[in-house]
Amino acid sequence: MPGRSVLLDEYREVGNNLRFYGDMRFKQLGLITPVEGGLIGAISQIAELKIPFAVIGLVLAFAFLIMEIRSTGYWKRYFKRAMEIEEQVQMAQYTRVSEYRYKPRFGFSATRVACGIYVLLILLWIYVLGWF
Repeated sequence: MPGRSVLLDEYREVGNNLRFYGDMRFKQLGLITPVEGGLIGAISQIAELKIPFAVIGLVLAFAFLIMEIRSTGYWKRYFKRAMEIEEQVQMAQYTRVSEYRYKPRFGFSATRVACGIYVLLILLWIYVLGWF
């Protein structure tokens, strides 16, 4: 087993990664909103650009959905690792959080809502393209 100082260094790095992936999710939602809104606004003003802008919107929404799923997966892995390190060095910052974490009602969590937004955007662009 690594020494306490090595584990604490790893713990710091894990904490930085948790902040990074949490921040990245926030920035993704902040970026997709004006971009997709701009594409929707442009389509309403310039009808001949409907198909290229809809394809761009569809690709962006799909890419952001994939990034959301991946960043959530990385965050969960780092969170789990943080709790493993805490067990070894007798700390409880993340362990305590997981015990008292808010349990969302009706199954709505921040991750599910973000993924739902991306799925709705994908469905919107499919509809605009006339694919259903």
